[in-house]
Amino acid sequence: MNYIILLAVLVFLSGITFSEQEQFYSDYCSPKKTNAIKGVFVFLVILFLTEDYFTFGSNDLWVQDLSRMFKQLPVVPFLFYSGFGIMESIQKKGFSYIKSIPLNRIVKTVVFADLGVISFAIYYLIFGIPFTIKQFFLSLVFWDQIGNCLWYLFVIVFLYLFTYISFRIFSKNYYVAAIFTGVISLPLFFVLVKIKDIFWYNTFFCYHFGLLYSLLRTKVERFVMHNDLVYFLSLLIVFVLFSWIRTFGSFYFFTITGCLLMMIIVGISMKVSIDNPVLQFLGNHILPVYLFHRIPMLVLGRFELGNVTKFILIVLITCIFSLLYDFVTAWINRKIFVRS
Repeated sequence: MNYIILLAVLVFLSGITFSEQEQFYSDYCSPKKTNAIKGVFVFLVILFLTEDYFTFGSNDLWVQDLSRMFKQLPVVPFLFYSGFGIMESIQKKGFSYIKSIPLNRIVKTVVFADLGVISFAIYYLIFGIPFTIKQFFLSLVFWDQIGNCLWYLFVIVFLYLFTYISFRIFSKNYYVAAIFTGVISLPLFFVLVKIKDIFWYNTFFCYHFGLLYSLLRTKVERFVMHNDLVYFLSLLIVFVLFSWIRTFGSFYFFTITGCLLMMIIVGISMKVSIDNPVLQFLGNHILPVYLFHRIPMLVLGRFELGNVTKFILIVLITCIFSLLYDFVTAWINRKIFVRS
């Protein structure tokens, strides 16, 4: 596995550039750049999930150690950039975009994600893995699971819904709407705290942090990008806070840790540009990678293969599934959905 990680690092490092002294990248929050950042964390998610399917030797145990250290943090950029992206679209397109959220964000996400649920149901039937009708239908709304744990999809669909409600009510004041999104999210948050595992909710509010960062971005840039001294001092303070707060055990502190991690990532991206097509592909295919990566893991787990061979095949097959998913969802999109 060490050779695979080394190869991946070398591939990912291609396309990285650094800004000049006293200069910053103004496009650090563009879709192209944020997709590359998300691609890094998509790779980490796949890597960390291998510990459930691989037998690690003594030289590979660092993967498990790294997974335990990061815990839920690799999903933080997905929630943050979802909130950030939807807020950027609202600011650029206005009320017409807000009206499109139920169809083009909520319904589309559910329909497209259910392709993965149905695929796993077929896999279960082929290999004789039992599941109930109730489990299947609850999985279609992401409350239960067939195959993958679907907590992220359940949470993000409801966060889209809360965003829509808030911005329909307060369409003239985006700051109030963003805050109200957090307020009306609280009942769901406490329900999840009561009846679900911690990973359902310990990064929940990173989405709302993305909404707020979009609104405050100009003010933040005006301060942080004033000069290199201010920039590096700000980044150092955030890193120290991150290192300190992550030592606390409460999930409330974990949420703060996730937001601080995003401040570090955003800060680094102001100075470091990642223009890597592999990472951009992964970041642009979060949903299919999330939905389908376990199928090759489960199938290949039935064969006596080395970890390196198995990992390469998992990545390749998942990418093929993602391309097939693109074809199917593009067809559904043309037939059913209206582009926002």
